[in-house]
Amino acid sequence: MLDANGPFGFQVCGEAANGKEAVEKFKELRPDLVILDITMPLMNGLEAARTIHSISPHTPVLILSVHKSKQLIEEARRVGCAGM
Repeated sequence: MLDANGPFGFQVCGEAANGKEAVEKFKELRPDLVILDITMPLMNGLEAARTIHSISPHTPVLILSVHKSKQLIEEARRVGCAGM
């Protein structure tokens, strides 16, 4: 999770070990940008992105993945991700 206050434009303001924690940290920190791994324990990145987008539709969420799949890209867009 990033805030737009760092010396290079952004600074890390929070980290999470799983998708569920990412959502809780998001609620607490309200970052300017969220970067999620698609493969996260407890709640995957797409589920976390969907939840974050429902809380704050204007916060950009980016998904990282080693998987090259049009289906995953389409699903990421469907849940409100700004990019993958």
